[in-house]
Amino acid sequence: MSVDSIPCLGAKVSDFINTDKRWDIDRLKNILRDHNIIHKIVGIPLPISDIADSLSWGCTSSGEFSIKFATWLAHGLNPAMACPLPYALDLES
Repeated sequence: MSVDSIPCLGAKVSDFINTDKRWDIDRLKNILRDHNIIHKIVGIPLPISDIADSLSWGCTSSGEFSIKFATWLAHGLNPAMACPLPYALDLES
């Protein structure tokens, strides 16, 4: 999928969430034509409470980024530590 083929490039994730904290599937269907992508998006759980967004580094238990840890990963010095992103969206499958 190329950037040119993405409609509403300026849209925010919040534009696709209803006031009852659920995915707005009709709106997703109006924007995206690929039902597999829509299925993957609606599979992402949404928080039910109003908490502010925050950044978190998924490769440490504290959630804090460190240059030291990133360097270890970049050089393969800690191969036992995997960093799966819990909400990574695989658009190819």
